[in-house]
Amino acid sequence: IQFFSFPKNFFDETWKGSVSDIEEDDQGILWLSTFDGLLLFNPERSLYDRIVNIPGNEASIGFNNIRCIYRDNGNLMWLGTAGMGVDKIKVNYKSFKHYLGKNYDGSVYSTYPIVQDKMGKIWFTDNHGDIYHFDPLSKNLKHFELTPGIPTTTTDLLKDKEGNIYFVSSNYLYKRISFSGKLERFKLWEGKHIYNPSDSIPVIHIDSENQIWLCNTNNLFRFNQNNGEIKRYKIQSKNLDRVNVLHSDKKGIFWIGTMNGLIRFDISKNEQDLYNNTESLKVQFPFNRINDIEPYPDSDLLWIASGGGGILSLNSHTLELTQFTDDDGLANNYVYSIL
Repeated sequence: IQFFSFPKNFFDETWKGSVSDIEEDDQGILWLSTFDGLLLFNPERSLYDRIVNIPGNEASIGFNNIRCIYRDNGNLMWLGTAGMGVDKIKVNYKSFKHYLGKNYDGSVYSTYPIVQDKMGKIWFTDNHGDIYHFDPLSKNLKHFELTPGIPTTTTDLLKDKEGNIYFVSSNYLYKRISFSGKLERFKLWEGKHIYNPSDSIPVIHIDSENQIWLCNTNNLFRFNQNNGEIKRYKIQSKNLDRVNVLHSDKKGIFWIGTMNGLIRFDISKNEQDLYNNTESLKVQFPFNRINDIEPYPDSDLLWIASGGGGILSLNSHTLELTQFTDDDGLANNYVYSIL
């Protein structure tokens, strides 16, 4: 494993950034969103740059607290900020276009998931649970209602391999067909269960077979695209607090990253194991908070970003765990995202 660090004199004493997301452009430049500006890094030439808001300059980045980055099909970079909406910028340019920003009543817009459908529209949600889409042809930004006239709170969105967009809102999963624009709605909870706010779905995932999975601290749902059927699997572990990430490996095992450890869920055998630093019997984790999971191609390795224990490499077959920390070259042990 090779570590790259920004020069010690690159940041001044006022910098308070932590990396929240990472994206690569078509020139191999890494874009890192932080809580204090945008960082650009060229690993081939060891070049660094930092872009921050310049008060009074409308062409500068809209807000320094950036939560996510998305690269669209035209190699435009979209930045979701925590307070001033969405910024758009061309690679090699430093002039930003701003969308949303502040509302007339002074409330701010924080934007998180960003995706692009097959028609080229950019979709994202904000901290109020509202959905917006940007049409690159008309240059118009529009508010999108899942149920016209009825306010809904959207917790996540995702694009499948056909370009369809999925939205999770309260007790429902919505599917927007990419080409026709048709919106379909599927109820997550049926029968005797009474929905309550703790059942809200924070994470949505698509597996290698293009099947949609949803997860919260209590349940894992499978949505069958062929017949619209939703099947629920109960999660046995308690006190998970929140689910941060959901991943399925090549063997169909689900890995659920939470605030209280990592869950291994074998659906075929209905077997569940919780790995953390307090309750785990098989694998002792150095830190409980799991922020991200990324598989290493063509192997059994899972790379795990932990909130305090550095980067972890877990062999999903043998359960051998390797830890990399600031003693090995990391800048610090709090890792948000892995690309």
